[in-house]
Amino acid sequence: MNIIKLNKGSYQSPFAQVVTDKYEYLPFEDLKISGNGFTAFKRRGNPAVAILIDGKPLTGAKVNDKGRFSVQLKMPPFTPGKHEIDVYGVKKEIFVKESGTVLTQEQLRNIIERDFIVDPDCHMLLSDEKYRVCPIDILKCYLGKTDVPYKKYVAEWFDCDDFSDALHGQFTFDTYPQGYAHGELWVDTGGSGHAVNCFCIQDKDTIKMVVVEPQTGSIFEFPSSWKAFMIKI
Repeated sequence: MNIIKLNKGSYQSPFAQVVTDKYEYLPFEDLKISGNGFTAFKRRGNPAVAILIDGKPLTGAKVNDKGRFSVQLKMPPFTPGKHEIDVYGVKKEIFVKESGTVLTQEQLRNIIERDFIVDPDCHMLLSDEKYRVCPIDILKCYLGKTDVPYKKYVAEWFDCDDFSDALHGQFTFDTYPQGYAHGELWVDTGGSGHAVNCFCIQDKDTIKMVVVEPQTGSIFEFPSSWKAFMIKI
């Protein structure tokens, strides 16, 4: 696909429109963008129009013979607030929601000790002074899109600790710079060790810690048969 550089010019149709399926989005919802009235653009022989978000090219969309296009995209890791979509000089705004809940390190530690069974010798590393709480809808949406659970388990070379590392790192990168409270959790399951991930989430008015199994993407509460011996957030 040939992505072109956008600019306003004599070939821009005054009737062109850019439409999104809604105005407010969560950071990892699919973003559907469509447009019409781009017949003049199509007649120039360009196979696609570029879509700019906040001035940066995101992808290209093919225009049909009637000057229309439609594309569904994975939402980039936006910061909260307004963002501008620009298709050949035709602009549209969207708004990305913010969780709004921030915890201090001490508050997060108290929630961990309340919701997890923590070994007296547990090594707990909380590296920041404050953290954002991740809305449960954002976590569910992200887990439905990440490819980490689809990686093949390879004993010793890519096993449970590697899955935990991968999900922790990928979520940190993809949600930059939100600073959500999440990390790696190593537990004694009752005779054997296992590595998973942990998240501090907000579900309506409830803030709590949950466990995520990175090999399946499942979310659950800390089992009563487990004991945490390493937590890194």
